[in-house]
Amino acid sequence: MEKGRIKELLKIHVALFLRRLWNYLLLFPIVAVAGVILVTDRGVPPDCLAKQWEWLSVSGMIACGTLVLIALFLPKKLNRLPRFVIWTLILLGGLEAVYGLLQIFGVLESNHSLFALTGTFYNPGPYSGYLAMVLPLAIDEAMRHYRRKKMAYYAALVVVALILCVLPAGMSRAAWLAAGASSLYVLDRWYGWHTCLGAIQKRGIMILLTGLITLAAAVGGMYLMKKDSADGRLLIWRVALNEALKSPFEIQNGDVNFSAVYGEAQEDYFSEHGYTESEERIAGTPDFAFNEYIQMFLMGGVIALTLMVCVIGSAFYFSCKRSNGGGTSGALLSASIFAFFSYPFHIPAFVAAFALLVFISFVDYFRYLHKQSNPFVRLGWIISVVIISIVSRSVYIKNASESRDISRWVQVRLLYHSGAYAAAAASYQELTGMFRNADFRFEYGRSLYKIGKYKEAKEVLDYTLKHYSGDPMILNLLGQVAQAMGDYVEAEEYFLRSTCRLPGRIYPYYLLVRLYADPEYYHPKRLREIAEIVLTKEPKVHSTAIEQMKKEVEKILEKFKTVS
Repeated sequence: MEKGRIKELLKIHVALFLRRLWNYLLLFPIVAVAGVILVTDRGVPPDCLAKQWEWLSVSGMIACGTLVLIALFLPKKLNRLPRFVIWTLILLGGLEAVYGLLQIFGVLESNHSLFALTGTFYNPGPYSGYLAMVLPLAIDEAMRHYRRKKMAYYAALVVVALILCVLPAGMSRAAWLAAGASSLYVLDRWYGWHTCLGAIQKRGIMILLTGLITLAAAVGGMYLMKKDSADGRLLIWRVALNEALKSPFEIQNGDVNFSAVYGEAQEDYFSEHGYTESEERIAGTPDFAFNEYIQMFLMGGVIALTLMVCVIGSAFYFSCKRSNGGGTSGALLSASIFAFFSYPFHIPAFVAAFALLVFISFVDYFRYLHKQSNPFVRLGWIISVVIISIVSRSVYIKNASESRDISRWVQVRLLYHSGAYAAAAASYQELTGMFRNADFRFEYGRSLYKIGKYKEAKEVLDYTLKHYSGDPMILNLLGQVAQAMGDYVEAEEYFLRSTCRLPGRIYPYYLLVRLYADPEYYHPKRLREIAEIVLTKEPKVHSTAIEQMKKEVEKILEKFKTVS
């Protein structure tokens, strides 16, 4: 009797354990996707995110397979998906905030030598944007559990406090704006604007005026805090929009990066319109437009931009339609605002979190419209995950080879930096997975130039300039290659293009002086004019290299006077 009772109790406990395990089955694909934020590798350059993209693509495909099986055989378990996604992101946001605090206090190192605070990201900008996206989720959950004061309430409240402690230190104005707007939106979903308006009516118009003055002062302060940075982004937007409007329906080749398109656009813009002293100072060679909507317009045309806005707008609308959807819609609002000033959709961790929010916004809305057993809902699930799996596979194919070769590239770079260009070029040729990386291709092309393989160097650098990078240093190197090959007219053209692409740099003018001083292409008048620019131009950042260039130009001029 006793043994039989023990067996019965054992069966009951096993059954309860398995039931709980099934209940939390959805956690595995969610944590796998959102957990890309924890994938870091200090052994590679901080902006090389191939490993994270590979992780995200693989986990996305696994998650899709898991969701299809659950939708087919355990459809009721999908009801837990939205809550699991929200709390996974809240807990990861809290973990990131703690990580950032430890970096501020010097306990942990950041992932970038130039910044003290990065979290698990490589830059404080995307890091702050991620926290700004999690903040409305945590606020909404704290408000949801406010009356019951259970563990969920205190957990959400702690995450809110941690994020508010770290967010100011990130110095990201876009994140502050996104966090502020989305937090006010969530509070409005709980209390409504009529409460605030009623208070204003009671206390008079002075409260409204004070609020407007404070808001104007805050916006002005954020602009003046990093004025050159703000003006630089405005210049990027102006140049990118000017280029996009020339052919609004054109879709760029999938093998072409924004940097290459923008570099050529900025060169044409300055050539046609000229540039002011301020534009000369703030112009750069960005890898992103610092506005995802403008970048999508430039790279994908009106169709891609419309599709992007429709997806984000639909997800926001569907999450708003739910009476308890303030957290999800607030997070989407925060991400959408942040995307207007930064590049979050190029960061794997941000993409993972945003995609999960969009996904639950769609499926959760239709779950409330239809019964879960409805075949239409199951079909919608399957179609959605199939599309996601196809995208994940393409991302994997694009990044797997680079992820495989990137560690070896870091080792081979030691040969390049030590001046062993022949050995470096031979090793670079074998790293085919890195051929889409602009820095790799520049080093490969420069190694070929240094060992006298000018034709091969020109091919590598030309392709890099057209497809992967708008850096004027590539134009400078192409000019040096052309000069070494004896094609002085082409060399001059490259150097002049470099001065138009980034007019604040002194180096291309210095190369022009050396070109005009070459006995095979001697132009005394041009030499004198360009030398004057080198000697009088104020650099953006002073360095010993610039001083050495100026001294060499002075020697060339003295030699020129002696010869004359």
